[in-house]
Amino acid sequence: MSNLFSYHAHWKMKKCHNAYGEYVPTVDHIYPISLGGTDSEDNWTTTSMLHNSIKSNWILEQLNWKPHEIGKLEDWDGLTALFVKLVEANPSLLEDPYIKKWYKLSKYRHDR
Repeated sequence: MSNLFSYHAHWKMKKCHNAYGEYVPTVDHIYPISLGGTDSEDNWTTTSMLHNSIKSNWILEQLNWKPHEIGKLEDWDGLTALFVKLVEANPSLLEDPYIKKWYKLSKYRHDR
């Protein structure tokens, strides 16, 4: 893949584009297991890799964070609109065949 959107197979932060940390979703424990939280569905939430790293073993109250209300899945576009906007703001990204392919698919979906 192009250096425009660098990636590392083991997610080394210095070798990955910032977007991976900010936009790649992950599952995190609301109450950390290290503090007695359970590895169960009622203690899971989704967040970005960046927020997961920042939260670490803190509880939400210690960071003064509050979870967002659960949204409607049909209202979420999977960040398609943001991806289209980012590529259109920097058309040189289309030189990368992988990004160009995803852009064409995302643009089609976004314009429907």
